[in-house]
Amino acid sequence: MHGRLVACSLSLALAAATGLAWAEPKAEAREHFDRAMALVDQGALEQAIVEFRRAYDLMPHYTVLFNIGQAYVALGRPVEAVDAYTRYLEEGAERATKARRAEVESELLRQKAKIGEITVRVEPPGARVSVDGEDVGQAPLGQPVRLAEGSHTIEASLAGHDPATSQVSVVGQGQQTVELVLRPVSAAAQAEGLLRVDCPVPDVSVSIDGTVVARTPLAAPRPVAAGTRRVSFSRPGYVSHEQTVTLVPGGTTAVNCGVARVAPVPREHAAGLMVRPSESGARVEVDGTVWRPSEPLPSGPHWITVTRVGFERWQSEVELRPGITVDLVATLVPEAEYRSEYEARARRQRVWALAGAGGGVALGVAALGVYLWNDNRYDRWSDEHDALEGARSASGSVDFDALDRRRAENDDLLDAIHTVDAVTVAMGVTGGVLLATGAVLHLTGDDPNRYEVTAGAGPGSARIAAHLDF
Repeated sequence: MHGRLVACSLSLALAAATGLAWAEPKAEAREHFDRAMALVDQGALEQAIVEFRRAYDLMPHYTVLFNIGQAYVALGRPVEAVDAYTRYLEEGAERATKARRAEVESELLRQKAKIGEITVRVEPPGARVSVDGEDVGQAPLGQPVRLAEGSHTIEASLAGHDPATSQVSVVGQGQQTVELVLRPVSAAAQAEGLLRVDCPVPDVSVSIDGTVVARTPLAAPRPVAAGTRRVSFSRPGYVSHEQTVTLVPGGTTAVNCGVARVAPVPREHAAGLMVRPSESGARVEVDGTVWRPSEPLPSGPHWITVTRVGFERWQSEVELRPGITVDLVATLVPEAEYRSEYEARARRQRVWALAGAGGGVALGVAALGVYLWNDNRYDRWSDEHDALEGARSASGSVDFDALDRRRAENDDLLDAIHTVDAVTVAMGVTGGVLLATGAVLHLTGDDPNRYEVTAGAGPGSARIAAHLDF
């Protein structure tokens, strides 16, 4: 997963087998674990969790629970993540390192903050209760249902009764009560089946036998008279879809709306959309399909989703109107570990920038000092040179041997001055390059405070660092 959503490091140490009955489960557990890690690298976290669980069932080792917990965090499923991390702490006990236990305990607090509790009361008792289509037990439920913050559909069903549904909005660490009352149905109504419509596109008309009965999204399956029915889906700007389904009394039949955008979108229905993610490389989807910036969209409501490895999912619903372009700015929030790594990298860049600039200044100062010292030497050479010229042209006896020795010494001094001049220039140039490089690194490098405001909001995801040590 992050640039992978996940940076996985695997340390797999299997103790020597004491017998065939021990070795075979170990080998199979390792195969499932390796397969899980390959799926993690591909971003297929749901399938990876299945493989992690198979490995754990074969060889129950607490470290696998850590990987499962991280995968659930990355998927934005705090309830399952809390369960996995809690079992990790219980089963790991004192075997886990203090650093890892502290990491897990910290993540537990973050995930628990994203969970609310719903107390579900149902009349009459004995009804099956489901949340978002998944069965959670039979009424009366012994304890509140833990749910991730956000919108959820709670439904109760019982033979001979109309199902009851409630849409709830869960707040992290909040508590609320939902009451569902199921009404007995007539014999004729019991001949109904339930039609569940799956559709990534909102505001699609759902027709049964030519009559419009609903629009997507449908919060719960819809009761429909049992038998063969013609179900059709339509929305302006989309190719309509129709299919025949057979509903059985008391059963649930699922259908997909199957609508697709008209290409090109008719001008009277065409609208524009501009999505500007705060991070480069982000993936933008409109109604579950990859967005192409130059492509017009049908007017009406749309679901916009923006994702990027290492960042939390950004979602929004937007209403588009014909001939108008809507400009959306999607501010992505980094996950905790991505932010930590980013800030560490940015700080290292700042240190290198300061070190480069400081080295450049130091070399520049040193070059200036050498230049001034060498300039004094040049004055000495110049004075001696003038004196030698004057001595040669003086009248009277002249000790030419002594003058030649003095001239040779003065020439050696000039050569040394030239050498130091070259070194001084090199020091100055190098100092200038270091100073410029440091300035460029400081101006163009990552800002360690970039995510100071946005960090920690919204559904999180986590880096999975796989470790298995049987």
